[in-house]
Amino acid sequence: MLRLLWGKNDMFSSDLIQSLINTSYSFFSHNYTVLVYLFGSLLSAVLCLIKPSRFHLFLFFGFLILSFTYEYDKHLIEPLRNQTLESLLGSVESQAHPKVNKVVELVVSELIPVCLYVLGWGMIFVGIVIREPEANPSADGQKQKLHPTTFS
Repeated sequence: MLRLLWGKNDMFSSDLIQSLINTSYSFFSHNYTVLVYLFGSLLSAVLCLIKPSRFHLFLFFGFLILSFTYEYDKHLIEPLRNQTLESLLGSVESQAHPKVNKVVELVVSELIPVCLYVLGWGMIFVGIVIREPEANPSADGQKQKLHPTTFS
């Protein structure tokens, strides 16, 4: 398939093409969740610009929080836990205050990720629940019947 794009150019060897395919597959298989969340936030951001509404705004922030939660779980928990323990105790390995270790571990590794996850999906759910109905032409919510002499 790549040969069709670049023609019969010997610039790309079959090893390089295979490596590109493997890298692409690894990237997507590792990050598909965050890519879906980012796609949702991008789509809802575009919808916010085209037709602003609370629904689109809640979707945007919900998907954005879910994207951050994914990255927090993957990359930020360990450094944040270590930095907090160093700041509080002077060392990560310090066993002088085991309760502080447990509290920091509980808050940074368990409480924050769960709260962010619930907040993200909660915002999406609330956005769906409070979605404004489409505007109706009449005050009582039923379609107006046109008089035979009116053309509009």
